[in-house]
Amino acid sequence: WELQAYDHLMQLRPAVERSDPRLLVVTVDEADIHYQNQKGMKGIGSLSDQALIQLLQKLEQYQPKTIGLDIYRDFGVDSNYPDLANRLQQDERIYAVCKVPADFDGASDGIHPPYEVPTERQSFSDFVADYDEIPRRQLLYLTPPPKSPCTAEYAFSLQLARHYLRDKGITADITPEEYLQIGKVVFQPLKEHTS
Repeated sequence: WELQAYDHLMQLRPAVERSDPRLLVVTVDEADIHYQNQKGMKGIGSLSDQALIQLLQKLEQYQPKTIGLDIYRDFGVDSNYPDLANRLQQDERIYAVCKVPADFDGASDGIHPPYEVPTERQSFSDFVADYDEIPRRQLLYLTPPPKSPCTAEYAFSLQLARHYLRDKGITADITPEEYLQIGKVVFQPLKEHTS
């Protein structure tokens, strides 16, 4: 009941929060997939290699500090797009996701990250849902199982934030006590009954 009351109160907050102009979210929906099919952009998944390279080229005019690719791409780039393969491998601003195996969510084998993205720019997209299937918490880091195709230790959101803040001279690290520290602020884990 307490969690449901909390959820309700969160929904009642005034809508004064504005979008941050420093952030741009690009989505891929059914219309985008249909458009790609009409234009003959063949590929696996929701975003073809041709569409992805066009998107990255279009984003470049805005000089993004960090680019997060929150789409599972557990396959290699088509050999017809060597520029995309090189970009994913060499552009230090691009971070990609994978999925750590979990028996309870239907992805018991996990999902491999894009093959071209180096390990240090891979991140997991997993989250923890409470017993009523509502996510209220955010995983920041974890230790993947030894045979996981996803070996990322840091969450997608944390990787993007760390990269963006590093450019601003603000470092994020893990303390010896295994707490997240961003700049001078140490984030200690929430305990039971923390409000």
